[in-house]
Amino acid sequence: MNNKINIRNNITGICIGLLSFFAFSCVNASNKFILSNDLLSFYVYFFYLKLFCIIMLMSFGVLISKKHFFTVKNPKLVFIRAIILTANALTAALAVKFLPLDIFYSILFIMPLIITLMGYLVLKERFNFIQLLALIIGLFGVLIIIQPVFNVVDNANFFIGFFLAIFVAFTGALAAIFVKKYLPNEKAFSSIFYALLMSFILSIIFLLGDSSNSKNMIPDLSVIPVILISATGTIIGSSMYVLAYQKAKSQFVAPTQYTQMIWGITFGYLLFNDLPNQFTLIGCSIIIVANIINAYSTKAE
Repeated sequence: MNNKINIRNNITGICIGLLSFFAFSCVNASNKFILSNDLLSFYVYFFYLKLFCIIMLMSFGVLISKKHFFTVKNPKLVFIRAIILTANALTAALAVKFLPLDIFYSILFIMPLIITLMGYLVLKERFNFIQLLALIIGLFGVLIIIQPVFNVVDNANFFIGFFLAIFVAFTGALAAIFVKKYLPNEKAFSSIFYALLMSFILSIIFLLGDSSNSKNMIPDLSVIPVILISATGTIIGSSMYVLAYQKAKSQFVAPTQYTQMIWGITFGYLLFNDLPNQFTLIGCSIIIVANIINAYSTKAE
């Protein structure tokens, strides 16, 4: 009976994980569509995106729990995590402006390896030779992905996007480690709300500090549906990500992240006429193999 329940929970977690990363992929595609086509300035777009997210999440919170939705057990720690997630959201939106989606996701695939390394440094988790080997293999995969442009002197946008994507992977891993160490019992929706609230406040500060945005504050009606898609994807992706790990074991949920490459290639081709080159495919495959080695090593230990 317990085995049947575990199997059902693992299957449910996998399905929720797939939904989560599809939602995140929609967010990144929307960000790239608006910013790469200069439909809105970055600050104005970030303001409306976070505004819509706040409205959606507050409406949902009032419906399901009027008393307890906005309460947290560790306000200071939730505030620190909100800072990390705000930095993550800002850099992710900028990174996809400069990078094709497939390369962006390929670089993000090093996140589990960074989590393993941080687990050793911060959580004092055991770190064996196989995990070290997986980390080295994953970094080798990243080098293969970026190798073709190392000789292109004037490709400044790529290098900006590359380092932003590395920062996205780092802050994403840091947020995961922070939750595991300090906020394992905090409500997911409350943490998401305060992270979004901080992002929204920061977007207002950006707007006040740049008067040139004042004349472009009103978006064209055709942009509104894209912002709504991004906001909806942010809420669904963030909440489903937490729920997936609550339902199933991490070794079943973690591989669902690799479906982002499928969506990255699909959206990249349909919306931006981008197709991955052989270096991206080879490097991405190496990174996936490194993560599989790391996952099985952790499971065995």
